[in-house]
Amino acid sequence: MSEALAKTTGRSRPKTALLLGLGLVLFVILLGLGTWQVQRLHWKEGLLATIDQRTHSAPRPLADVVSEARRLARRFFGPRAGLRGDAREGLRRMKKARPCGRASSDPSRTDQNL
Repeated sequence: MSEALAKTTGRSRPKTALLLGLGLVLFVILLGLGTWQVQRLHWKEGLLATIDQRTHSAPRPLADVVSEARRLARRFFGPRAGLRGDAREGLRRMKKARPCGRASSDPSRTDQNL
């Protein structure tokens, strides 16, 4: 009888270790996901606070907004941003077709004229 008991406990020991290891790995993964969610919550609350602050603050001068928009456009669409040649050419054509600030108020114009 003791031999049968020894055989079953000997076989269950690797299974127990495997289940314990798997449980530990899953616990670490869930702990990481929980931490990420809390960090995301703080980021989102900060973003909402910034939006609320800007919504209720005095309007900024248009020149400041335009200069910031141009700075961001150069940052993301400039030559150092790694755009391919065809994308740069498309941006050049857009600038020639409609310079900034000259939006059309004619509703008959289609998207192909933009």
